[in-house]
Amino acid sequence: MAELTNDDCVNKTPFLEEVEKRGIDADFLIKRLKKAFDAKQTTNIKIKGAINPDDLPKGYKAVATSGFLAYDKEGRQLCGDGETLIQFNEDDMGIQEGARKDTHKLRGDYAPEKVKVEGLNGIAERLQKALEKKNNHDNGTDST
Repeated sequence: MAELTNDDCVNKTPFLEEVEKRGIDADFLIKRLKKAFDAKQTTNIKIKGAINPDDLPKGYKAVATSGFLAYDKEGRQLCGDGETLIQFNEDDMGIQEGARKDTHKLRGDYAPEKVKVEGLNGIAERLQKALEKKNNHDNGTDST
């Protein structure tokens, strides 16, 4: 018995063949999906007052400070009357969610959205009649 491959099950259109020739194959898509699961976005927050950059948690940085700033003798910022722009990176949930959904679709985890059957020449009706005939036969009411 011959073993089926994915290529046997997928209709290769000229467009798909061209896409694969240009390097967009399954390995490429998997790498891109993995990157999307780690997607980050940069967030900026503007707050009143000056913040000492040394007091910020790891991963946060003071991008800009406005207004009057006071420093101690060692040159560390003590306070200020302006505003501070703080920047940090966080997970980009929109991109990560899209990657998760795409992965589920590619794995076939979801039920098909729409199934269109063509060219079976009334097979549904023939199957229904055969089922009815079998049920009638099993119940002893077979008319044939």
